[in-house]
Amino acid sequence: MLSDFRIIDNRFVELLLEEYFLDNNSVVNDFFIVKVAEDERRKVYRFKVWLFRPVDNKIDGFTGYLFFYKSKIVIKLPVVKDVVIDEKLIDKVVNMYKKIYFMRKPYEQESL
Repeated sequence: MLSDFRIIDNRFVELLLEEYFLDNNSVVNDFFIVKVAEDERRKVYRFKVWLFRPVDNKIDGFTGYLFFYKSKIVIKLPVVKDVVIDEKLIDKVVNMYKKIYFMRKPYEQESL
C-alpha cells in the first residue's frame, strides 16, 4: 500500500490508470492528468481519458477523479459507483513505477 505520498505524481497516476483500464474492452488512447488538491490526508487528481471502441470505431471521452488516501485509493468515474482500487493492483503499479523510474538501467552504469 502507499504509505508515502511522495511517489505519487502524474507518471504514477498514468501507470495506475493504464493498468486499471487494461481489463476494459475499450482501448485507451490517451490521458490528460491534472493534480487538483494535496494535503496531509490525501492527493486528488482529475483525469480525462479517451477510449477507442473497436466494436463500432467510435472514440469516447470522459472525466474522472483519483483520490489517494493513506489506506486506500478511490477512483470516481461518471455514472459509476466509486471504486476502491485493489491492493494487488496498487502493489503491481508501485513495483512497475520503481522499476521504470528508480532503478538504474544497465546502459546507464558507468564503465570501469
